Amino acid sequence: MSRLVCGDSERFIRAILSPDFDDGVLKSTFLSGKKPSVNRLIITDVNESISIFRHKLEKPNVQLLAYAMFGHLELKENTSKYVAKNKDLKRQNFTIQVEEDGKGDNPGHAEIMPKVPEGLANHLYDIKDFFDIRNTDGSQYKDPPSTDVAG
Repeated sequence: MSRLVCGDSERFIRAILSPDFDDGVLKSTFLSGKKPSVNRLIITDVNESISIFRHKLEKPNVQLLAYAMFGHLELKENTSKYVAKNKDLKRQNFTIQVEEDGKGDNPGHAEIMPKVPEGLANHLYDIKDFFDIRNTDGSQYKDPPSTDVAG
């Protein structure tokens, strides 16, 4: 059964969990993987989405630490730019979209289709202001300052 594609003007929220961090620094691949789940902010607002994420995703060893918001049109446009420079994905005519996948306990659930390759996840993370990443209290997320000392 095919699902409906979300509108280009829609914005989404993605949970960022403790395994998405390495030594306290957010890994750029938090969006990669098979059918990454997001919530549609038009259906479930930020606070409701955080509540759903906590209920559905948190476990004793997995905690919700932050979230990222982004737009559908921006996802598609930036993916297209990335694909144009990647001969393997270009040969496959790779495209990406977010599809509705509402659940009884999460009507705003959606999935990014198909799998987000790590290279694309890295590319999107590196684009300034593509993601609006926030701590769960709503404050702007910032990686911890580097402790590397140039020698």
